[in-house]
Amino acid sequence: MADLDEQLIRAAQHGDVDALTALVADSHPTVRRFARTLCATPEDAEDAAQEALKALGLTVPAMKSRLHRARSTVRESLGAPT
Repeated sequence: MADLDEQLIRAAQHGDVDALTALVADSHPTVRRFARTLCATPEDAEDAAQEALKALGLTVPAMKSRLHRARSTVRESLGAPT
């Protein structure tokens, strides 16, 4: 299962919308259960879970950009072509 998750994460980082959708769908029940331990009502927990998963959707593409910049910085510091 961890290998599949890693593949989905990598695919989502490269812009694969289906992979991101699968990650969100797979994570939703767990995120909702956790939110339920923190929120007063099931409705609040669902709202919190949706906000957290929305943040994930916004974060994955940003992670790709940060990773690219980090790789470029490392290559530059080593004198390798970027």
